[in-house]
Amino acid sequence: MVLTLYGARQTGKTTLIKNLFGVKNQNFLYLNCEEQRIKTKLIPDYPSLKSLIGGLSPN
Repeated sequence: MVLTLYGARQTGKTTLIKNLFGVKNQNFLYLNCEEQRIKTKLIPDYPSLKSLIGGLSPN
């Protein structure tokens, strides 16, 4: 499952995700798209995104 959450800055998006998934001890991968190195990897194309998500182990 891939969940994308976006919205205005400082509205509680990170807190919401960490509370939903962290409390239930579920594995999840959190990517902060404000970091330029993450943003550049997500934008190019589907194969790049798939290799990024598929190549990282969940936290």
